Parts: sequence; C-alpha cells; structure tokens
Amino acid sequence: MSTWTHVSGCIRVDSFPFMPQPDFKKIFIKELWDEKDDGKCNMPSGSEGSLDYRIIRNPNPDAMSAYTVVVFGDLRDFGKEDKDEIINWWNKVLKECGMIRQAVLQVIFEDEKEPLVLQSGIQYE
Repeated sequence: MSTWTHVSGCIRVDSFPFMPQPDFKKIFIKELWDEKDDGKCNMPSGSEGSLDYRIIRNPNPDAMSAYTVVVFGDLRDFGKEDKDEIINWWNKVLKECGMIRQAVLQVIFEDEKEPLVLQSGIQYE
C-alpha cells in the first residue's frame, strides 16, 4: 500500500512596478508523472511526480501585493520521514521569491496524526 502526502500552500509576493518579476519558472521546476526525470526538478516529488504550482498576477499593476503563488499536490510514496526535505525546500523557496508578504504551507502526511503547518509573515531582505 502506498503512503500519500497532501500539500496545499500559498505565498503572497510583494513587488514594485519598476522591479523585475521573480523568475518563478526557475524557482518552481516541476516534474509530471509521465515525464522522464531529467534531474532538473527542484520541488518535492513522489513516485508519480512533483508538486504543482500556479502564479496569479494581481490585476492592479500598481498594487504592491503583486503575485500570489499557489502550491499544491499529492505525493505518492512520500512520508513523514521526508519531512525535512519539504521544510528545507519551503525555506529555500521563500528566500528565492523575494519580498514575502505572507506564506503558509499545510502538509498532511497520511502516516502522521497532525498536519505540518509552515507559515511566514513579512520577509523583506
């Protein structure tokens, strides 16, 4: 029987109109279950592929809360023993995204009683 881990997260990224957009395609390189692993994937992965993501651009071009990144997925054969992998990945992502307004990630390991919740407030470096 497979072990599954369910992931849902949101990162709100601030920016100014004169600043370049973070390179989200480099920050979130995913792998699909039907693709050959080329070693480029940098997201947590199970035996059927990695997490997925979507970028939402604020329709108001003058808004400082410029981007929302949604991260989600179900990882097969990825369990509580892989907890450090997902924590380290999340911390790396937050640093690479730039000015974080708000971020939360909930991870439910099927073989664990309590979900793992990672959250962050404003982070400007």
